This record gives sequence, C-alpha cells and structure tokens, in this order.
Amino acid sequence: MIPSAETKITYIGDGKTKIFPFAFKYNDAADVKVAIYDILNDVTKVIKKDYYVDTVANVVKYPGYPPGQEAPQNEQPPVLTKNWKIVVYRETPISQEIDLGDKYPLELLENMHDKPIMILQEILEMLNRCVMASIGSATTAEEMIEAIHNDRLSANASASHAENMRDEAAKSATDANLSAKDSAQYAQQSYNSSNEAKQWADESKAYSVIALSYSKAADTSATMAAGSADIAAIHNASAEKYKELAKSWAEDEASPDNMYDSKSPTKKTQSSRTWSFNAKDFSLSAQQASDNALGAAQQCQGIVDNALTILRESLNPKAHVVVRLEDGRVVELQYVVDSTTGKIYPANNIFVGEAAPPDGANLWIKLTN
Repeated sequence: MIPSAETKITYIGDGKTKIFPFAFKYNDAADVKVAIYDILNDVTKVIKKDYYVDTVANVVKYPGYPPGQEAPQNEQPPVLTKNWKIVVYRETPISQEIDLGDKYPLELLENMHDKPIMILQEILEMLNRCVMASIGSATTAEEMIEAIHNDRLSANASASHAENMRDEAAKSATDANLSAKDSAQYAQQSYNSSNEAKQWADESKAYSVIALSYSKAADTSATMAAGSADIAAIHNASAEKYKELAKSWAEDEASPDNMYDSKSPTKKTQSSRTWSFNAKDFSLSAQQASDNALGAAQQCQGIVDNALTILRESLNPKAHVVVRLEDGRVVELQYVVDSTTGKIYPANNIFVGEAAPPDGANLWIKLTN
C-alpha cells in the first residue's frame, strides 16, 4: 500500500540541524537520494557521499556516516546554514524484475505488472526531453515558461543587435579596405613624387655646376678681352704716331726731324726722295696697325670666348713690343730675364707667335691653344 504521493521533502539549513526525517515509502535505501541547493546562486548539486540513510528511523543524517565509519572532523562538510537547502527524495529504478513463471495464469499476471513499468519508462524518456527546474528550486513551471519567453525575446534582440553590429563591422571593414587602397595609392604617388623631386634636384645641381663653369670662363674671357683691348690701344697709338710722322715727311716745309742730310742742299732731311723712301713704309705700317686695332675692338665686343685669337691677330711681330697685365693695366716690357740662366733678353729681340721666328730673334715666346 502507498498511501501518499510524496516523493521528496526539503529542509532549510539553520546552522545546527543534522538529522532530516522523511515519510515516503521506498524499496531500497539506495533509492533514497540527497541533493544540496545553493539558494543564492540557484544551483543544485546531487551528493554521493557524506550522508547516511537510517532505514530504521527513516531519517537522513547530513553530514552523516554509517556507524563506525565516521570521517575525521576536518574532512566533514559544514552544517547547512540558512542560505542552503537539503532535499531528500526517492529515485526508484523503473524496472520489473520479478519472474512468476510460465504456468497459467502467472504469465498473464506478470504481464499486467510489466505494462505499467513500460509506460513509466516511456514517460521518463519524454520527461528527459523536457525543461525542468532543479529538484531543490522553488521555481514553478509558469515562472520557468515566462523566464524562457523573456530569454527568447532578449536573445532575439541580442541576435538583431549582433546582426546590426555585423553589418556595421562589414561596412567598416569595406571602408577600411578602401582607405587602405587609397593610402597605398597615395604612398605610391608620394614615392613617385619623391623620386621626381630627387631627379629635379640632381639636374638642378648639375646645371648649377655648369653655370658656375660658364661664369668662371666668362670672367677669364673678360679679363683677357680687357688685356687685348689695352694692347690694341697701344698699337693704335703707335699707328697714329707713324701716321703723323709720315704726314710730316710729306707736307712740312722744314725738316721733319731736323737731322743732317748730306744730299740735301740745306743739309737737313727735307728731300722728297727721303720722304718717298720712308713714307711708303710708314703708311703701310700705320694702315696695318689701324686694321688690327679695329678688328680687335670689334671682336672684344661680340665674342669674349675668342679673346686669345684677338690677342694673336692684334700683335705685330715686327713691332717688337712685349707687354704684361698688371692690376688691370697693360705695361710694356723692356726686357725678359731667364730665371734658370739669368740671361737678359731685350724686348726688340723677343718674338711672340705660333710659327717659328725670323732670323734675328733671340727669344721665342710660342703661343699655343
């Protein structure tokens, strides 16, 4: 006979109680189970040790042990306090192991007992697929359904939010990818611009060197041109002197140089024969010097890089004039001293030119490129 449908009983700890009675019927002491429920954390734990089922008094002792098998005090769990519950319940195996034999009607009777066991097993299988509160929890089925519903709504909202975040993350990733591509393009453009700037700087440096060379060459040419102009001025003055002297021999009534002339009736050089012999040479020399001076002046104005050519053309080898440039002025040399031998060469015995000198020159200053 089973007069009560009760299969469990729950107690709240008080810090001192260790014995918990139960009234439900059971077949074996092993069918009586014990669970500890943590009220604060809503967690139930089925324990396998540290309790004892007294089948005589129908009580569970926790912590408790069979007589003579007590654990040391420091190894026993503490007595339950108010934040803990202890649940004593029955868990009977759903099976029927009695065999009545094959005689009629024993087999029919056995089948009658087997059928409800099979039904119970099927119900147990369905219950194992259900959501249930833990055995120590005070949560009702309605509260669990409402909690599940609220959790579903919260989960849906979280899923929707996660989907939005995923879309935003995908968009951000796309934007970041585009930005990365733009950055790479800008970096390449910057690199190309840097190379072009370096090339322009190198070219500018080369042009600066060339310009400096041209500037130095222009200064040198200008200096040489100035010297050539001074030389040309000297020859021009000589030409004017010879021109005036020739004119005097041709036109003056008195002796041009007041020198003695044994062939002249006045014993002075006033004879037309003397003028005729000298005027021709003077006139040719004056004309040549004048042409050279004019050519030197014209070439100095237009072509400074040909100053050396002007110098060569303006010099008259027969004039025996040697000059040097001193503080921007042209000074006529009277003689030249050989620094090796100490020998002195008068200016009228010095020849300046590219070709070999005529007979009578003691020193040849050769002009080369």
